Amino acid sequence: MFNNMKLRTKLISAFLLLAFLNVLMGVSAVYFTNSISSSGVAVGANLAPLGDAAMEIKLTATRAHLLFEEIMAGDTTEDINEVWALLDETLWYTDAILQGGSNDEGTFVASTDRVVLEKTAQVRKSVEQFIQSAHNRYDTRASAAGIGSEADQQFDADYEALTGNLEAIIQANRNDNAKFEVILEAGAAKFALADAHLFLEELLSGDTSVKYEAVMGEIKGARNHIERLDTLLGDAKTRQLLDNTDSFIAAAETRYQNGQNETIAGSAVDESFDQEFETFVALADEAEEEIHNSMDSGLANLQNEVETARTTMAAISILSILLAIGIGYFVANRIARPVQLVADVARQIA
Repeated sequence: MFNNMKLRTKLISAFLLLAFLNVLMGVSAVYFTNSISSSGVAVGANLAPLGDAAMEIKLTATRAHLLFEEIMAGDTTEDINEVWALLDETLWYTDAILQGGSNDEGTFVASTDRVVLEKTAQVRKSVEQFIQSAHNRYDTRASAAGIGSEADQQFDADYEALTGNLEAIIQANRNDNAKFEVILEAGAAKFALADAHLFLEELLSGDTSVKYEAVMGEIKGARNHIERLDTLLGDAKTRQLLDNTDSFIAAAETRYQNGQNETIAGSAVDESFDQEFETFVALADEAEEEIHNSMDSGLANLQNEVETARTTMAAISILSILLAIGIGYFVANRIARPVQLVADVARQIA
């Protein structure tokens, strides 16, 4: 078919084909440039910030956990409101992955990866549960501290009153040899109360070598000495001492019971708190891994597009070169040679 074409038609067809290949190369260049640019934006502007958000989720929650433990350990220089603010920030970054958002760190485009969205939704639920667990633990501590402080104050007030009155009895009778037994009983009662006070504080501080029964035995021993004082003196002061001793015993029992209740309640709340944090960390790690997988996939797609662009452009270039060579060969053999022959014949005729 091509051989039956006129020379003019053949040349026009060849040059049109060459022009088409050049246009195709230009269009391909524009297409692949836009495609690679879009993929680059998806990885650099969309996915990379999500990786930062995943990291911030763990950093803010871990910082909040550290401050919370310091506060629970009695560090009064830390503010519980900073803990709540950090956990709110943790929630914000989870929402940034789910819905997008902007802050001082930059702009976050919501993820479109189904697996990432599912994992992040689980992380958000875990953060909410962790926050609730933290509130429960803090409220339990605050409640126990409120109850304990009242009992502590009563305990200390009774102790001061008892030791003060016993010391007053000792000082009032120290120069009277006939009151030696009074001084002896008052001193023994004071010593027993001091021991009981010390041992109870050690017991409440967690010293398992101290037994509650031994503490109460010391206090009741002090009361026995005070009863003998009342027998010896029989005045209003000794009867007040007996009343103060009974109040002291009641306060000691209340403090011990509060400590036991706080330990039982606190251990359950602490266990729940720790479990929630461990669950959160595990889910956050999984979400971060999925985001990184998404980033790796995006980078792989970008690399594939670059390779496809290179291959396509190279193929079009090779076709253009081959076509140009073919046109050159065709012109040389089908046009230039006959023209040269005609010219040679013309010169011979001339």
